[in-house]
Amino acid sequence: MKNFSIYRASAGSGKTYILTYNYIRLALQYPDYFKTVLAVTFTNKATEEMKSRILDTLEQLAKGQHAMSSDLMRELRIDEKQLSARSDALLRSILHNYSFFAVTTIDAFFQKIVRSFAREIGIQTGFKIELDQPKVISEVIDQMLMDMADDPQLIKWLTDFAIYQINQGKSWDTRNDIKNLSGELFNEFLVLNKHKVFDQLNQPNFIHDFILSLNQRREELVQDMRKIGANLKSVLENHHLTRDDFTYKAAGVGGYIDKVVDGDFAEPGKRVYDALEQGKWYSKGSDTGIAIENALTDGLADYLSAAIDYYFKYNKEYQSLQQVIKYIYTFGLLSRISEEINDYREINDLLLISDFPVFLNEIIIDSDAPYIYEKVGTRYKHYLIDEFQDTSGLQWNNFKPLIQDTLSAGNFSMVVGDIKQSIYRWRGGNWKILLEQIRKDIGEDFIQDEGLSTNRRSKQNIVEFNNDLFNQAPEMLESHLGTNLGDAIQANLNMNAAYAGSTQQLFDESGEGLINIQFYEKSDEIEEPDEFVIAELVKNIQRLQDANYQLNDIAILVRTNPQGRKIAQGLMAHAMQAGDDGYRYDIISNESLFIKNNPAVHLILQSLAWVANPNQALTMAQLNYACQQYGQRAKVITSAEEILSQMDELQKMNMSQMVETIIHHYKLFNHVADHAYLLAFQDLILDYLKYEKDSLTDFLIWWSDHDTRSIQVSEDQESMRLMTVHKSKGLQFKVVIIPYCQWKLDHSGTNEQLLWCKTNGSSVLEQVPYVPVRYKNDLSQTVFAKDFYLEKSDIYLDNLNLLYVALTRAEEALFILSQVNTNSRGITQVGDILFNYAKNKSLIHEELEVIEMGKLPAYSEYKGDSSDQVSLSAVDDSPPADRVKLRQKASILEETVIESINYGEIIHWIFSMIHSRKDFAMALDKAQIKFGLSDHEMADIKLKLREIWDKPQIAGWFDERWEVKNESSILLTNGKLKRPDRVIVSDNKAIVIDYKTGARSESHLRQVTEYKNILGEMGYDHVDGYLIYLSEPDVLGV
Repeated sequence: MKNFSIYRASAGSGKTYILTYNYIRLALQYPDYFKTVLAVTFTNKATEEMKSRILDTLEQLAKGQHAMSSDLMRELRIDEKQLSARSDALLRSILHNYSFFAVTTIDAFFQKIVRSFAREIGIQTGFKIELDQPKVISEVIDQMLMDMADDPQLIKWLTDFAIYQINQGKSWDTRNDIKNLSGELFNEFLVLNKHKVFDQLNQPNFIHDFILSLNQRREELVQDMRKIGANLKSVLENHHLTRDDFTYKAAGVGGYIDKVVDGDFAEPGKRVYDALEQGKWYSKGSDTGIAIENALTDGLADYLSAAIDYYFKYNKEYQSLQQVIKYIYTFGLLSRISEEINDYREINDLLLISDFPVFLNEIIIDSDAPYIYEKVGTRYKHYLIDEFQDTSGLQWNNFKPLIQDTLSAGNFSMVVGDIKQSIYRWRGGNWKILLEQIRKDIGEDFIQDEGLSTNRRSKQNIVEFNNDLFNQAPEMLESHLGTNLGDAIQANLNMNAAYAGSTQQLFDESGEGLINIQFYEKSDEIEEPDEFVIAELVKNIQRLQDANYQLNDIAILVRTNPQGRKIAQGLMAHAMQAGDDGYRYDIISNESLFIKNNPAVHLILQSLAWVANPNQALTMAQLNYACQQYGQRAKVITSAEEILSQMDELQKMNMSQMVETIIHHYKLFNHVADHAYLLAFQDLILDYLKYEKDSLTDFLIWWSDHDTRSIQVSEDQESMRLMTVHKSKGLQFKVVIIPYCQWKLDHSGTNEQLLWCKTNGSSVLEQVPYVPVRYKNDLSQTVFAKDFYLEKSDIYLDNLNLLYVALTRAEEALFILSQVNTNSRGITQVGDILFNYAKNKSLIHEELEVIEMGKLPAYSEYKGDSSDQVSLSAVDDSPPADRVKLRQKASILEETVIESINYGEIIHWIFSMIHSRKDFAMALDKAQIKFGLSDHEMADIKLKLREIWDKPQIAGWFDERWEVKNESSILLTNGKLKRPDRVIVSDNKAIVIDYKTGARSESHLRQVTEYKNILGEMGYDHVDGYLIYLSEPDVLGV
């Protein structure tokens, strides 16, 4: 049964529509059925958008006004009246049971599981989730540096790291660089292989002995090369020859002989081979020709050939040792930081946000049907996963048992994704799961491939341009990379596979849509490329406004935040210089939305700094300056004098009260433009106090590292959007401008990548399974060459995908500026892809002129939603004491988290509460409270319980003669835990009983058989095993 759909959704093809359609199609079965459907997205914003889309669609379906009505009626076999009634009932049910509306992020879903089963998996139920991993790393590194005086090995590693940084032209103060390096500990590969990688390093003297053996082996190779070099040197000395007596002197065969004498592993060049193969040892008429000939007779050529043979035999091992030894400090540092983080977790009783998928993965790795998923997995019958190309291996491994279970029960699930839009590999996303792994894991018998190939977003010319470009681009890159790769590595390149079937069908056939590409080179005419870019950007903005485009129709996309700053500053400078030229250049960027940049918030922060340090002249001066700056902007007289007199009162307040008092004193809410920033800052204070102690000094220290909180603004605000390509994913704009379309395809020098490579190829290296090496071209000469080239291929694809995402955001017009080197024959940046494409299409002639394809629509056709807007014109800024009243008497209803109604799960829980028959009434009462069951639902559950109770044998298992162990853990000799649902014991006889709620499986039999064997090893003379299938119901002896 093909009940698992894989939707491959290219840009603008209606991915959100298909998710909404399938959710509603499933949920319309009856009003409460939506509780069995889980939709998973990757961001909170996407979650809210998905929820809103579902609710809006249901509202329109209830009125009979939505385009998907006909499809739903056909598939559900209902008429328009029935669809309207069901949609209305479903909408009401969701709104009245909103906590069951399961559209969530993948992280939130995993956190819920861990919290629900904290006791079972051996962690404290009150543990804290630490979202701020950089903060943890910072504290751990600070502590490690404080303690390093007693650790000579750590000092050595830190010294090596500092020397490396200095050689790279960076600061010797390595604290921030150590923080960046520590990010590797959350790399998925290292997370999964942490024990393999680090366990040996914790053994006494292992790291010292390992480094010693690496150096010894490298020295052996050098000495053997020097022995050959000594023979060469002896021959030269016997014939009174030096390197300058040979052709090309130091640059020829003589220079190469000197390198061999020094023990260098240098690759022989053409001149060396010319000497050996063509006899080009010396120039015609050379005075030393006879001496060289005599040296050749004495074995010069033979020794040189031996050196070359030795080079080719051992160079790969030598270069590998060089790379590992050079960066061995990373091994030690990461191992030590990993230990410190583990200690930090235990001391502070917390889990990092990155721990959740790891925790779950470790629990399920040795079990076919892990108990943690049996309970949670049967709650949801359908799984809809969005942006599947960004799913990590860990996340997929944790979801896989859930999906396999629901598919085996005949239920529908789906994933939707697009490999071409996979741009988050750096944070764990693995597009290869969507490309191939999912098919292996789910099985072809279940899979139904669905293609969403019609682009409903963009005008005809833009779709056709992108189709043509991205049909050629993967082949360009594979050809460029393939010149350096062997057949085995070329077979692993996936660029063409990732872009297979990327051609999109047209929805718009108007013949409209503009593509404007401007290539330029740095030259005498363009000495400052940034100034040129701003000038061209201004021209394009003016042209668009002349064509009736509004500012919020335009998005400017950049690769990095520094580029965004250049654009924002450049447009601001132009606006000030141009004055009232009839055009507007208003822009919203991430930095303009940072609350720290708001003068009112800045004034609060300076006031808080003064409260924390009242005796420092600098903080007093900064506070007075902040008052002056705010006063000039708000056109009011602002003074710190009155608040200075309230020092004693302020120091007694908690932080929330302190901030409110400062806001009230300066009357900051009188300036409407500051409202959003002030409210966001107050929210930030409350968020901080949820997890941290109420200490002003600690908050100011925390704020110095966490000052990037920003406000959210309406999409309808009349300003251009400036954002990175990553931020633009999932969005669309009438016009997209890409002013720096020239990001590198390979890793940049400032973003050093660490590769964790297998140590095959050297017996010395194989003492550890993996070693860290820096990504650099030198790796092509090592045993790590395959890892290097595969990473190169992957990063090229990442950056090609970024180009795809950037170019497919546009609806009506696309403007591209790209700096290129017209003399370069290689492909090193995305601009080269566009430049080669333009040359292949004969769009470029001798001069770099502007390329323009297509045309703008006669006027902007797509009108934005004219939704009503409500302005927040006044905020109550009276003192907190005047606004907060204590209610003396109230009925308090504690809201609990209620699980969705799944009879199998509820009955499973009821049985877990029962030791003997007398516990049934108590368990039923507790179940009604825990699950929020109505009397009608309780009647159904009692009926199902009666059906189970009437089965032979079952009643006897609840006699009081038995010693009962419900869900008790059994600690095995290997340290693992097993947890049968129920074990009853009497007179050295044991019966193990396991409850199941899903479809029957061989794994259930294996699981109970394992429990029986364990109980037998524990000394019970006679052990029986049974499975109770609660949904059927049925009893099966094992």
